[in-house]
Amino acid sequence: MRLIEYALKCQVKDLLVRAVQTEVYTLTFDAPLISQHLKTIELERVNLECSALNFSGCPALEGLKMTHCWAYAHKISSESLKYLCITGFCSVLDDSHMRISTPALVSLQLDDFHGLTPYLENMPFLVTAYVRLGKGCFDFTFCNLNMEGDCDVPCCGCHTYLVDEGVLLSGLTHAVNLELIAEPEKIIYNWDLKWHPIFGNLKTLLLNEWFTAIDLVCILQHSPVLEMLTLQLGNTEVYRYSLYKYVALLKEFSCIFCYLTKFVVRYRNSLE
Repeated sequence: MRLIEYALKCQVKDLLVRAVQTEVYTLTFDAPLISQHLKTIELERVNLECSALNFSGCPALEGLKMTHCWAYAHKISSESLKYLCITGFCSVLDDSHMRISTPALVSLQLDDFHGLTPYLENMPFLVTAYVRLGKGCFDFTFCNLNMEGDCDVPCCGCHTYLVDEGVLLSGLTHAVNLELIAEPEKIIYNWDLKWHPIFGNLKTLLLNEWFTAIDLVCILQHSPVLEMLTLQLGNTEVYRYSLYKYVALLKEFSCIFCYLTKFVVRYRNSLE
């Protein structure tokens, strides 16, 4: 940390911290960074404790990238941050949803983390967002989100789900370009759609095979200016059969989706 403190005293604008992986020693940030000049931070294999992700002391910060980090803070907060990337199988909290409070954010990449899906607060200036819920995501279920709370499976995702407000999609409603990717058993998107979020600015949307026909109709009905829809499906007979159902739905609701001008189906191993 002394070297980092020295770098900040030198008024650096771009900070890159890449720790060497060892079994004995892990580089740990346990206090917030303070700098009036810092604009970008890139962290790799760093342990981030508690207040380390409070960037109120960096009023000029615009970009933050975390790769293969251990982020066990309850909140990422910055009033100035515009670009946020969490990738490389970062570990986040597994007993509650880490909150991301970045109201100036323009671009978000949340890619294959380990733990519970972070809760996204309102991002009114968001333009582009890519979210992928991979195998490390703890939000899977053994029930159908029983609102009465009588699920008796301890590891079921319903016990940590925020049933009064959702987790993810409400923070993405201002996005212009949106990609939502997930393993089929991950249920955050499906549950969040129960709250009927309105994507008032959305023009391009990419989904993979996590959605149901009901989910697709819900999204399209609440995306009034959507221009391009891409469905990324598995190259199997099951998904090819599903495609016919989706096309039929689009035709059936064509009067609602009057702004939709391009519909693309992309298979994993080919493009059709």
